[in-house]
Amino acid sequence: VDFKKKLKEILKKTGINQIPVSFLIVDTQIFSELLLEDVNNCLNTGDVPDLYKEEDWVEIRNKFRSECQMKNIGETDTNFFNCFLSSVR
Repeated sequence: VDFKKKLKEILKKTGINQIPVSFLIVDTQIFSELLLEDVNNCLNTGDVPDLYKEEDWVEIRNKFRSECQMKNIGETDTNFFNCFLSSVR
């Protein structure tokens, strides 16, 4: 299975479905610098650039729209994504 695809599934599981997940990777599984960079980004920010497609955004917007309303913050993609990242962390 493609690493980025699996990583996206894990992040969506924790962020959208709020299911606690442990992410375990050993050094022998790191086969490229790009993979290491993705893991580093995930650990530092909870995100990997350019990971989500439009259908993922629809899911994120739908899940966090009510949270943005409850917090009385604008319903923007940035605010939806910040709520998502907060949930992932």
